[in-house]
Amino acid sequence: MGALCLAVAANAEGDFAFEPPLFLSASAHSLTLVGVATVPVVPEAGATIALRDANGQALGPLLADGQFCELAAAGSGIIADATYQVVGTARAPQVNCRRYFSRLARKIPVAAGALGRSVFQKLDAPHGLGAERFRLIPWWSVSAARLPIGTVLFIPALRDRLIDRKRRHDGYLFVADRLGDAPPGTLSMVVDGKQSGAAGPIGEVIGYQVDDPVIARHLRRAHLLP
Repeated sequence: MGALCLAVAANAEGDFAFEPPLFLSASAHSLTLVGVATVPVVPEAGATIALRDANGQALGPLLADGQFCELAAAGSGIIADATYQVVGTARAPQVNCRRYFSRLARKIPVAAGALGRSVFQKLDAPHGLGAERFRLIPWWSVSAARLPIGTVLFIPALRDRLIDRKRRHDGYLFVADRLGDAPPGTLSMVVDGKQSGAAGPIGEVIGYQVDDPVIARHLRRAHLLP
């Protein structure tokens, strides 16, 4: 993939408002950009199962049995304004997850039973986690099938698109997660379902890889957990 040259950062770190590159390389790449909203877990009314940490302390949220098991099987999930990630198992189960994962229970009963013993860690990542424990940031985090984690891209078509009433997109994206077996060139951009911003276009775009160390360092730091 081609590189961007001499990109200049004009604003303080945290603004997410870099100047566009002074010039683009001759090598442009066609990409398919899709937006995917993060979907939080909404506790069911009357739920009684507490998420607990490795010391047995309740972390706050209460889930129904099935929700607990699904969260444990997924490994992490968003509840309210935080991400809860499985970090181990307790000695005693809180939930019998075998009835929710009957196929797993038949093949690997120990694994199915362990789901009900899951313990969690609360992380300051209101939109979820990507690879290498990068927290996902709406409009700037993308998942990619072939690009290395940490790659920074500039998408000219995103530049100056409204995100909300106060912010416009600066055109830069950070590859924070893997997209599995998706076709090469596919990018899945995290969007915030609570906002009405149109950070598109969604579809075919032209993108360039950014090699500017200032911008790359800024975006990587922004994606790190506190």
